[in-house]
Parts: sequence; structure tokens; C-alpha cells
Amino acid sequence: MGWGDRGEDASAPAMRNAGTCANVVRAMLFVIGCGLLAEALLHIGDLGPWAQRWGVVPVGAIFVVVLALGVYFFYLGAAAIVGWLIG
Repeated sequence: MGWGDRGEDASAPAMRNAGTCANVVRAMLFVIGCGLLAEALLHIGDLGPWAQRWGVVPVGAIFVVVLALGVYFFYLGAAAIVGWLIG
């Protein structure tokens, strides 16, 4: 096995053989990630009033956490879906 070879433990064939429940969970992660990112985009205009009401640091921190979770879920779901499609 050469440098960079993934060997037999590659995740793409394992994803193809995963059960229906695993595929549904991966699709749900993708949808949840898209929803969190869309919701964050829709509420960008509300950050100013929220910051005046509750403070800049808590609003900024929560917004960053929501964005990070959205990107993470989107990535997990998209990588699983693409891995399943490409095989």
C-alpha cells in the first residue's frame, strides 16, 4: 500500500452499504444544516436590535455557534450524500 492509499477501510463503500436508517439520518443532517444556515441568513438584519437588547458578545457568540453548527451539519450530510452517490 503506497502513501495516501486509503486501503479497504474507505468510508465511501461503507456508506453505500449503510442501512436505510443511516441514510435518513444523513439526509436529515443535510436538511437541518441548510435550515440553520437559511435561518441565520434571514435574521442577519435582526442582529443590531438583538445586540442592543441583550449585548453584543452574547448575540455574536450565539450567532457564530449557530453558523458553525449549520456548516457542520451541512458538511456531514453533504459529504455522506456525495459519497453515497459517487460510491
